Amino acid sequence: MHHAVDAGDYPGGAGACGGKGGGSGGDGGSGDDGGSGDDAGTALQLEDVEEASLRFWCETAITCDEFYAPLFQGSVQDGMDFLRVEAAGDFFATLVWSVQQGRIQYDEEAGARCFADWRAMGCNFVDVSWPDSCAEAFQGLLGNGESCWPDEECSGGWCSSSGSCPGVCADAVPEGETCDSFEKNCEAGLFCVEDACVAYPGPLDLGTSCQTWPDWCTYPYHCDDQSLTCEERRPEGAVCAWYDDCQPGLFCSSFFSGVCMAHQIVEDQGAPCESSEGRFCDISSGLVCVTDLSDDTGITCEPAAQLGEVCIDTQNMLSIPCAPLASLFCDVTSETCQAKKEAGETCMDFEECMSGWCDTVVGECLDSPVDC
Repeated sequence: MHHAVDAGDYPGGAGACGGKGGGSGGDGGSGDDGGSGDDAGTALQLEDVEEASLRFWCETAITCDEFYAPLFQGSVQDGMDFLRVEAAGDFFATLVWSVQQGRIQYDEEAGARCFADWRAMGCNFVDVSWPDSCAEAFQGLLGNGESCWPDEECSGGWCSSSGSCPGVCADAVPEGETCDSFEKNCEAGLFCVEDACVAYPGPLDLGTSCQTWPDWCTYPYHCDDQSLTCEERRPEGAVCAWYDDCQPGLFCSSFFSGVCMAHQIVEDQGAPCESSEGRFCDISSGLVCVTDLSDDTGITCEPAAQLGEVCIDTQNMLSIPCAPLASLFCDVTSETCQAKKEAGETCMDFEECMSGWCDTVVGECLDSPVDC
């Protein structure tokens, strides 16, 4: 039961970069300031966990040529600065909060090994690759029947959210037993396939059947939707159905019926932009893609809206994103960019809150996780 972060309309937001099982893995830093990460020592203090996670995800994006990586232009620091604002309240923020509340016990040495082990996976990172060292770093202290947020709070390994909010701790399902693919209630290291918990078979080699394991081909192969075997990724101009159908450095213009395309970072104000055609505005220069509200297509790169400026132009049917690094959100009531809110202030969506947590039932920003 994990908090899903919405980073707005910016490709490369936390949905791609952050969280347990959130994307491909990395094998060390790259870019102008990446390095091997500050968490590579013998201990990782709790207050450094969120920064370590941001660095890891952004190093990964660049190293493994994730489809959103060109937005960072090779800079791990630019990616971290972006996610620090746009991905507040991500998975590791939830874990840190749980530790602070005495719901999880944190081990600093295992925490350092956790990120080191993730890097050692290279780009063959998959949904179930939560290393044993990470489980050792974050050990749940809650017993069965106690209310919970993430699975990691539970000593039994699973926070069941079926019919309750928050969830209730329960025992995770062992290998071979019946599971719920929606609940993802298998023990650590297992995956729910065809209603049974099974062990991850390891990265699949070229030519191997991937019908049962479509996401687990060895990087940089992909599971071909026709042959259902691990095949070479497709070149620029080829038809694609998913982002990892395309060769590293390319992206799929549209899910299910797209074309593999190269990115183009547009640096000139007034130049055309459209994500489905690979033209992304240079956010490091303060440019954003102004879109047509009628069909959500991009028009031109323009300066981002600042505090108090219009972000929804209903008269001209335009959407102007707020400055991505300024801790702003687009207020649909005033149709202007406003400062993100502190705990206790009213909200309608997660992106309105500095913490990234909004109780949408009560309508209030929180300083603790909420998933319903």
